[in-house]
Amino acid sequence: MIIGIDFRFGYKSLRGMGTYVREIVKCLAKLDSCNKYILYIDNAEPCEEFKFPVNFTFCKLKGGYFSFEQWYLPRQAKKNGVDILWSPYNTFPLYIASTVKRCVTIHDLIFMGKLFPKSLHQLLGKYYRRYNLLLGLKRVDLLFTVSNYSAKAIQQRFGLSSLITYNHIDIKPIEPTIQRVREILGQWGIEPGSYFYTITGNAPSKNFPLIKEVLEILKEYRFVITGIKLEDWDDAPDNVSITGFVTEEEKAILLQNAKAFLFLSLEEGFGIPVLEAMVYDRKILASNCSAIPEVVGEGGYCINPSKDIIIDAIHHFDQPKWGTREGRMKQLQRFSSWTNSAKVFLSAINDLCI
Repeated sequence: MIIGIDFRFGYKSLRGMGTYVREIVKCLAKLDSCNKYILYIDNAEPCEEFKFPVNFTFCKLKGGYFSFEQWYLPRQAKKNGVDILWSPYNTFPLYIASTVKRCVTIHDLIFMGKLFPKSLHQLLGKYYRRYNLLLGLKRVDLLFTVSNYSAKAIQQRFGLSSLITYNHIDIKPIEPTIQRVREILGQWGIEPGSYFYTITGNAPSKNFPLIKEVLEILKEYRFVITGIKLEDWDDAPDNVSITGFVTEEEKAILLQNAKAFLFLSLEEGFGIPVLEAMVYDRKILASNCSAIPEVVGEGGYCINPSKDIIIDAIHHFDQPKWGTREGRMKQLQRFSSWTNSAKVFLSAINDLCI
């Protein structure tokens, strides 16, 4: 059997959906020596050095985001004699040869909701994803998602069942030297244990306007924010440091040395940053929305992400309800093996072609 995979994000991105497909493919390379895999990529530079066995090959295609997915990818898959094409980033080719079975991962349905993006780029992405699913999802042969919450949302919206291939995380923390910690934290003038850390973004689902409002009120605390640019909050108060985008090492050091981690999104298909904070045994304050409580478990404190409730919770961050070490370890054990998700995927595609 020949399995084609849209590997663009796995090849070039260390974040989110890129990590999801890359780690599952790495596990498939260890589990499956029988099937042939073709990894379709674009012209981007790789995020790491890839070493796959002989039954895995790369195929570079041209085109922008839309033309790659809707034109070049389905035609090349047909030319390569692909039996199953896996599209792991919410969208997929609407028209493809009838001999090719379609397999899709839907991470969340945020783009189907009422939250309205501010930027043209986000707006175009929202409607591309929305109409891609409305026009083609019921013609997909095999559907995956990444959480129970997303599986229920897909069932309610489209009446379709999906298999859950959870996100996972490496539970081995980095161990930087004291000098390295000082160098990294010194970039933003912060000391270990002196700040609350949050990872957010400017998409509507990230709840950034409310986060800004809360942090402007809580001037007695120090906050560090990753995931937004300086221009997203150019008049930030002195108690707020904006890191911009950081390396994996910088993020790990910021997590490791925070007094607590805040994750106050309105909607997430999963919530990897929560697990990253648990690796360093940080107390966690998170939203009680979407898939976030499923990931937090007893490892943190989930609240209604409204202004007064957030402020009150931060004032009382020393309380046990911010989660226990035992609760965090339990969640890490649950989400620590990409092999489990790869086995779910492999079993499903083998059954599909019986």
